[in-house]
Amino acid sequence: MRMRFDKKTAIVTGGGGSIGGATAKMLAEEGCSVLVCDYDFENAAAVCNEISKKGGVAVPMQVNVKSSVEADAAVAKAMELWGQIDILVCSAGGSARELCAPLIDQTDEVIQNMIGINLYGVIWFNRAAAREMVKRRYGKIINVASTVGTQGRKHMAEYSAAKGGVIAMTKTLAIELGKSNINVNAVSPGVVPRESGHNWNSQSVMDKTAVPEDIGGMILYLASDAANFCTGANYLVDGGNSLGVLGISMR
Repeated sequence: MRMRFDKKTAIVTGGGGSIGGATAKMLAEEGCSVLVCDYDFENAAAVCNEISKKGGVAVPMQVNVKSSVEADAAVAKAMELWGQIDILVCSAGGSARELCAPLIDQTDEVIQNMIGINLYGVIWFNRAAAREMVKRRYGKIINVASTVGTQGRKHMAEYSAAKGGVIAMTKTLAIELGKSNINVNAVSPGVVPRESGHNWNSQSVMDKTAVPEDIGGMILYLASDAANFCTGANYLVDGGNSLGVLGISMR
């Protein structure tokens, strides 16, 4: 097995979730030491236990990404553990289907929570990690956005705004940090089911459903030295869904 991340360290937010958990495990399998951050400590610990059983190094940490103080604390923890931060993966976020509604009917609480988790959480961690990365003139930042951030979607105005903000911030930060040898990119998944049992094949021109490892694969590429000249981009990992009806059928 290739060990692309031997002696490297990473922080993964949303590390107890589907995409974040898969990414944390994939990084660890290739030699990376990972701080697995999640609002649900038990989920983060479960991912770390899986990593440890396979001989990897991972530490769980309960973090509310909406708090800049907790983002700073997570970065401080990683520095305390390993003395460096090579990779940041911001995958905390999401939108609960039952909370989707037209913007004119949406509550302040839902809007603020969606923006807090999906946008502010990324901003706080990007800022905190970048402050350490510039000192070493090395770093890979990968922010998980969404195809919704560029396309929009009915009844998801606040989520679309947050993910669009992530993409715009990623591009701006890439400009700011480029001369410090820090790569900043976004990855935009399409539909990634949280559980099996629903046929999402119609969401892909490839007639198959995404799994978290599909997203993790792109994240690992961007975190690797193979992507040293890639920065400021938003990479679609959606099975061609963003091609729209022209990509699905001309009949």
